[in-house]
Amino acid sequence: MRCVTRLRCGRCSVTLSSLVLSRRWKSPENSASGQHGEPNVAPGATVLPGVDLARRAVSPSQEFPATWSNDEPLPPSNPHVQWREHYSLDAEKPYYQNIKTMEVTWEIPEGFVTRFPGLYASNGYHVDARGAVSRSSSSATSAEGGVGPAVAKKSGPNALSLKKRLAAYGAGGLLWYLIIHNISLACVFICLYVFRIDLIGYACSYGFAVKHSDGVSVNDNKRPPFWKTFVICIVLNKILVPLHLLVTVTSAPCLVHRLEPIATSLFPKMRAFARSLVGRESAASTVAKG
Repeated sequence: MRCVTRLRCGRCSVTLSSLVLSRRWKSPENSASGQHGEPNVAPGATVLPGVDLARRAVSPSQEFPATWSNDEPLPPSNPHVQWREHYSLDAEKPYYQNIKTMEVTWEIPEGFVTRFPGLYASNGYHVDARGAVSRSSSSATSAEGGVGPAVAKKSGPNALSLKKRLAAYGAGGLLWYLIIHNISLACVFICLYVFRIDLIGYACSYGFAVKHSDGVSVNDNKRPPFWKTFVICIVLNKILVPLHLLVTVTSAPCLVHRLEPIATSLFPKMRAFARSLVGRESAASTVAKG
């Protein structure tokens, strides 16, 4: 009986001591800053990483109780604690909301781990291996150099040209652009050579001052010259390059992932074939000179 009473007394004392320690830990004297799990620490004092992790795991911040990372609890200074990343379909770029102050801004917080690393890397920001974005010197000077909505639009992540947006899709995007470019060239050639469209008449109908003496008479029984028509088709197709880029960038998200394996195997073969042709020509020229 004495042993049982001693064990009970020991358990009660351990329970009381743990309760007293937890009360002391969460008391307002030990957390003068007003947040749980953050004791009174001098500004210059250093806290061991293990102690900091244990403190935040035992008593997390009540203001942001659900803010956790994959590996460990986030410190209060991390941008993920107060900022959330969203995407605007109207503006076609991400924006950020502060859940504490309800502030909404287009500028990414310093050190925020974004879901769009390629977008910010192509816009001049520095993105590390984790995806944390930091402003480089060029982007900082461009952001501070001007005032007004025009400058903000130029320095934002949406201010990407069509060529830069196409380059972000890699080899699959380049292959899809070449397909669209050649299809357009074939359509222009068929319209001019097979259907024999009167371009002079179309130019006059749209208000261009073209003299009739400068025009070439169209003979219905005779086709136009093949090579002259082909050169004209190439020139007209070069004029349509911005339209090709726009169509490629618009339709790339649906088709690039299917063309990527083909492009990664096709382009090295084409490069090796071109190098072999150049090597054969150089060898033949050296033999002829010798």
